[in-house]
Amino acid sequence: MEDIIRAKAKRFCELENIPEVNRPKWSNSWIEKFKRRTGLRQRRFYGEAIWLNWLEKFNMEMEKQKRQVILLVDNCSSHLEPEFELKAI
Repeated sequence: MEDIIRAKAKRFCELENIPEVNRPKWSNSWIEKFKRRTGLRQRRFYGEAIWLNWLEKFNMEMEKQKRQVILLVDNCSSHLEPEFELKAI
């Protein structure tokens, strides 16, 4: 997961044209602080029903907290696109 965070953070800096000298070093401590600050944690799901159930509950919880989040998901075959609307994700 740390490699994915680094890659996405680097890409974000590129897209925002942040100069190299102003970018974080993406150290392990930076990654750990980022994960703590954002509440990011790795989850594993097995099966479509479990995934969709968790996704719906997570979306509702984020809506209730009036938060908008980015959810990084791999291309596992059980990670189906939901039929319900994701308003907070």
